[in-house]
Amino acid sequence: MRTSTPPASQSWLRRKAQSFSRLSFFTKTWVVPTWIALGAAHLIIERVPFRRLSRTLGEDAGPVRLAPIVNARQQRRGEEIRRTIAIAARNARFRSDCLRQALVSSWLCRLYRVPYALHLGALIDSETAAAAWGLKAHAWVISGPVAICGGGGTSRFAPLACFVYSPTENIMPKHRVAPDGHRLRGGAEHRDDLTSASDPE
Repeated sequence: MRTSTPPASQSWLRRKAQSFSRLSFFTKTWVVPTWIALGAAHLIIERVPFRRLSRTLGEDAGPVRLAPIVNARQQRRGEEIRRTIAIAARNARFRSDCLRQALVSSWLCRLYRVPYALHLGALIDSETAAAAWGLKAHAWVISGPVAICGGGGTSRFAPLACFVYSPTENIMPKHRVAPDGHRLRGGAEHRDDLTSASDPE
């Protein structure tokens, strides 16, 4: 008796269903809205002048590396947001680069009152800098020890701007200097980041 092989589309759907079933409740709830939000972020970035958009990102801290102090609950939520952003971006069929992810990360962090620092930086390509001063831009979001998005290799980028959000008052004092070589969850490597895993006072 011959057994029929299921179509490739059915196998793909089965794998997706199995993967979805293993996600946390938070990610199951937010992965589709986050996917939609990434599309909205793409349109906003394309159409809204950055000077206007930057007013919604948080308090302007200047060209520095920061990571707001978070408590245990906020750190767990930051991890969940990080995973959700990564899954939604990986399955997007439209542009969902670091800047789009950073914008959506800021929305989710604000919704759940998770402090964050959204960085914009640039890398001068050493091979072309002398001839053309070529710049490569990058955006990343840090919350305590968690790199919510864009965390890989950020030590190669010079910060040009940093926007900080905290649900409490007195935003700027609630940061600390981390030792050299401090590693952040999510792949970030920072040498001069301000970070702490302790609870805010």
